[in-house]
Amino acid sequence: MLYAESDQTDTDFHVKISEQKAVPKLRQALMRRVAKNVPPPSAMVTRGWLKASHRTHPPRPIEPGTVVRYEIEVWPTSYLFPKGSRIRLEIANGDSAVADGLFHHYYGHKAGRDLIHHDAEHPSHLVLPVIRPVEPA
Repeated sequence: MLYAESDQTDTDFHVKISEQKAVPKLRQALMRRVAKNVPPPSAMVTRGWLKASHRTHPPRPIEPGTVVRYEIEVWPTSYLFPKGSRIRLEIANGDSAVADGLFHHYYGHKAGRDLIHHDAEHPSHLVLPVIRPVEPA
């Protein structure tokens, strides 16, 4: 669930759920010193996207400056996050040919400003099912 506003009549939202790999503290400290603002290593688990105007059927433009609720479906998957790793959620307005390789979408150059809301009135959140291990009988 994402609450966002845009200064355009349409925009795109791409979400990516990744496993952020556990990094030993010493290596993490070295990484921060050598490569500032570089995220820790990760592996993509699943992704999803939504064109803002397609949040309804039939598609309808959004009103610039209005906070809108979006339900962005991600591809179903099953994944075991190892102990020590983290779940990382990335939200962007498009894919990256660099980060997403052959699986990126390109719809031409777009310019605009989108603002994601996360407060008591606009509780943007991610829902993930958790399956507990079955205890042996």
